Parts: sequence; C-alpha cells; structure tokens
Amino acid sequence: MDVEFFRRGIGKYQVIEIVGDFKNPSDFDRFQKTIHEILGSGCRSIALDFSQLAYVNSGGLGHLVLCHNRIQEKEAELVFFGASIHVLNVMRMMGLLQMVEHFSSEVEFRAKAKI
Repeated sequence: MDVEFFRRGIGKYQVIEIVGDFKNPSDFDRFQKTIHEILGSGCRSIALDFSQLAYVNSGGLGHLVLCHNRIQEKEAELVFFGASIHVLNVMRMMGLLQMVEHFSSEVEFRAKAKI
C-alpha cells in the first residue's frame, strides 16, 4: 500500500495524517516537503496523526527523527497521536518516545492541548 499524507488544522496545529505504509524513499521526500511547507507558512505547531499508519520501517523512523530535529531548529513543536502498539514499540526502541510528546488518540490530544 502506498502512503498518503493529508493535512488539516486543529487549533494552532497543522496535522499531517499518514495513511498506509511509510517505507519508500519517495515517501520520505514527500513527507519532508510537507514539513517544509508547513514551517514555511509560519506555523510552529505540527501534529502527526498515526491512526491510519499501517507500517513504518527504519528509514521512515529515521526521517521522523530528522524532521523532529528540523522542527526543533525552527523553535517549533512536534507531537503525535494514534500510533499502534507495534509502531509505539519500534519508536520506544529507537528512543523516539522520549523525544516527542505523544498521545494515544486524537481525543486525548485535543483534551491535553485544550482544543
């Protein structure tokens, strides 16, 4: 399954919904372009919706780390929500859960962000 990215706003956040398998280099390039466009628009709060993310490989996780670093350089924030147990376990092993604030669901994200 190819990956698709959908953007929407929730309060001050630009949300990127990742749907499908995040595993191909062309996907990584499109993801980075989307992050770049959001930061270029002046937005400083980005949320990743992983609720429809079926699979992510180590390359995809590496690009998430790169994007996290770029977002921090721009003094912006990154959060994510809706990751499956499998994705959370892989992110935990790579140390990503300590780097990025995360929520179990969009409902929890909205509640804690007071949206």
